[in-house]
Amino acid sequence: MNGTHECDVLVIGAGPAGASTALNLLNHTDLSVILIEQSDLQKLRIGESVSASVFSVLDYLQIDKADFGPHCFTPTQGNSAFWGSEQSANRHAIFAPDRATYQINREIFDLTLLESTIQRGGTVFPRTKSKAITQLQDGRYSVVVSHPDYGQFTIVCKYLVDASGRNSSIGRSLGAAVQQYDRLTGVGAFFKVKRGRLSNCN
Repeated sequence: MNGTHECDVLVIGAGPAGASTALNLLNHTDLSVILIEQSDLQKLRIGESVSASVFSVLDYLQIDKADFGPHCFTPTQGNSAFWGSEQSANRHAIFAPDRATYQINREIFDLTLLESTIQRGGTVFPRTKSKAITQLQDGRYSVVVSHPDYGQFTIVCKYLVDASGRNSSIGRSLGAAVQQYDRLTGVGAFFKVKRGRLSNCN
């Protein structure tokens, strides 16, 4: 893996935003795409509750709902949200049958997007972290990256996409202005129920 790799577009960050960007480019352009992710994709990720409109986005990305398997989208019975107030806004499924919502299994969701990226000709480097970025005289970017097993190598690209998350560390390092519109905070928890424990509930 040592040496220099070249591509048209380098996407940094393999979450839903980065993978969707890569898929969109692979579906609708002839550009070559490399996607790097600093994690090993094994970190536990909180799955969001989304509306049925997510399936329209997946249709646009040319991925069928069935590709995610039977356990990726779990119908939810309702949700509570706090939007600019200490009072919660509650939505129960029984009062909104036309607006179905689903809990996403992020592990399955993210890996399916990445598998589709590879199947369509993209290259994915997990456990790969960007170390230094330099803009060359011809306008391209030279990105030095590091992998724990394969060491350092360089990726040269025409276009660079920062999908690294809320910190936007890549964009900030290049002097890009960041506009912040809100200060949302997400809190998640997982519960395990022992078999038979709920049978005694009245």
